[in-house]
Amino acid sequence: MPACEPAEIFFFGVVFTLWAILVFSLADLLWQAGMQPLEWVQLLLFAILSVPIVLGAVMCAVGFWLEFSGGDPLRITALPTNNQTKIAEQHSLTAVIIPIFNEDTNAVFARVRAMFESVEEIGARGRFHFFILSDSNDENIWIAEETAWMELCREIKCFGEIFYRKRRLAINKKSGNVADFCRRWGRRYHYMITLDADSLMEGFALVQLVELMDKHPKVGIIQTATKLIRGESLFARTAQYVVEFYGRFFCAGLNFWQQGQGLYWGHNAIIRLAPFIENCDLPNLPGAVPFGGHILSHDFVEAALIQRAGYSVWLAYDIAGSYEEGPPTWIDYIKRDRRWCAGNLQHVWLLFSPQISLVNKLHLLLGVLSYVTSPLWATFILATVLQYFENLRGGPEWKKSFICELFRLKDPETLATAIFLFVVMLILLPRLLSWIQAGISVTRKNYGGYLSSLLSSMFELCLSTLAAPVHMLMNTKFVIYTALGQTVTWGTQNRESGEGTSWSEAWAFHSTHTLVGLILSATLLLEAPEILIWLTPLLAGLVFSAPLSVLSSKPWLGQMLKKIGLFLTPVEITKPRVVEKFELFLKLNTEQRQKVTQLNPVEEIIRVIIDPYINAVHIAFLRRRSKRPTRKHEYLVRLAERFLINGPASLTKRERMALLQDYESMDQLHKKVWQTPSTALHHSLAQSLQRYNLLTG
Repeated sequence: MPACEPAEIFFFGVVFTLWAILVFSLADLLWQAGMQPLEWVQLLLFAILSVPIVLGAVMCAVGFWLEFSGGDPLRITALPTNNQTKIAEQHSLTAVIIPIFNEDTNAVFARVRAMFESVEEIGARGRFHFFILSDSNDENIWIAEETAWMELCREIKCFGEIFYRKRRLAINKKSGNVADFCRRWGRRYHYMITLDADSLMEGFALVQLVELMDKHPKVGIIQTATKLIRGESLFARTAQYVVEFYGRFFCAGLNFWQQGQGLYWGHNAIIRLAPFIENCDLPNLPGAVPFGGHILSHDFVEAALIQRAGYSVWLAYDIAGSYEEGPPTWIDYIKRDRRWCAGNLQHVWLLFSPQISLVNKLHLLLGVLSYVTSPLWATFILATVLQYFENLRGGPEWKKSFICELFRLKDPETLATAIFLFVVMLILLPRLLSWIQAGISVTRKNYGGYLSSLLSSMFELCLSTLAAPVHMLMNTKFVIYTALGQTVTWGTQNRESGEGTSWSEAWAFHSTHTLVGLILSATLLLEAPEILIWLTPLLAGLVFSAPLSVLSSKPWLGQMLKKIGLFLTPVEITKPRVVEKFELFLKLNTEQRQKVTQLNPVEEIIRVIIDPYINAVHIAFLRRRSKRPTRKHEYLVRLAERFLINGPASLTKRERMALLQDYESMDQLHKKVWQTPSTALHHSLAQSLQRYNLLTG
């Protein structure tokens, strides 16, 4: 790979220069007032907090420059091949894996079918095998997944190309699910493309990733830059607009300095399986949860491990056709952030590992800072307000600082204002550059035109400003809870807008934020009304957090803004083929499922006992044991008798899962339900059996 040291030196030289100017300016200002403990706290916090601000601004500026200079010549898609083998003759076999956990079955299999047919359309069928890897612990979802897999394979004749596997024990969640696949089937494939349950990728994007891996045998992972799609609520539409409109500059700038030492985000990426299997088995961290134990956020760590083995990791930010869906509401986003916070804070341990490179440690540190900065910002704002009150009581007399003398500034307040405006400019730089780009480029049509993109960006800026203090308080809470040892549950993510957030849910979730905002507003109004105006955006975000949460979750508001041309993205103006296919198949799957449930509205666990076809599909996935231990056999027999006589509700979830996981029990239950007189069966079973007979004649 080409040397990347000059790019890193240039990039971090600019970052350090801007950071040093900011920190020196504040230090010079505070020093002239006499450095008291409060001033030292402010300076230290500012030095830490300004790092991600400057880093993000420089990344965005570099990305902007690269886009208008023809693109980065060192991006992975532009590098010359390192492999002399003819790509067209290799036909590397690739596994596309989709780990799922209690997801919407109709949507999951609609996505798989859309991607499968997208691959088939470009003549690449046979080069990809799709694996749906389920850890679902809801018995009804489990049975629905099996049935959906069988129906899909029958309908499009893809047996041997689309596979379904349900783990018996969901050890270590998603990372354990992926590891289990690698142990069982990984050595059959050259590469593995990892997707989330809500991921979609065009066939040409999958093929392009494989061809890039074939060209560069020392590349371990290629990560795509995913775009958010299908947002309906105001919150979701704002998020997908931000990713599309601002994100491309960040990704280009990120790739500029990290080059082959990039990040893996856990999905929509291709992995070279042999070195991944050999080198990326995750260790357990020392100590107890939440900081110790199994690694929660595995992706950053896996990227570091495969780089340690001599393979590079690239961000292919210019590969099109990679999509995912985001949380539909603000509350759903915050709940997901809680899980990510716990996972990122675990990485503190890895910062001290001598086997992880400096760039990887920087990635891990930035991940930690993305949450730790929230309590630091809260402390910095509090220290600033306290210093203001101290000055009101007659603090030290300010003298002109070195910078004030150098630039002939009238007073220290002018310097303080300049520092504040400079920080604001750095924060707003992505928006400013995006507005410039929209004004001089034909791509503005992809966002509804220049005026629409400008209004959308201004609206988004207002929403982001109001949301910022809530995120600050919530992340502060998450960091404190994690530090105190509270664990977090990694559950299923909500992906459907529905009716949005209810007022009762919003008030329950945001009541503390509202109360804090009211108390702070009243205090400042009485004690320091002259600085209240500076903090109004933050306080307004807290006070009105509940109404903002409700309104931003409503699909009708998002769709209304879409009709008038706000928050439009290229994917909405010209919908990708794979997205069209997915929405069509989702509609067909949903309609078919509704017909089935209307004809025989019973739980899946009853359906799998009664329907011979579904029962045969289910037991085909189970392992048939030659002999069961006596105690276990007797236990399962008792459960089966209770199921037939008292119905499925008489069993706990754990007991129902025990029956469903046992080949002999499911086989015998099916036979007994047909052999037992209806009068001896529970009414739910008897009625369902009678209805099934009427439907099948």
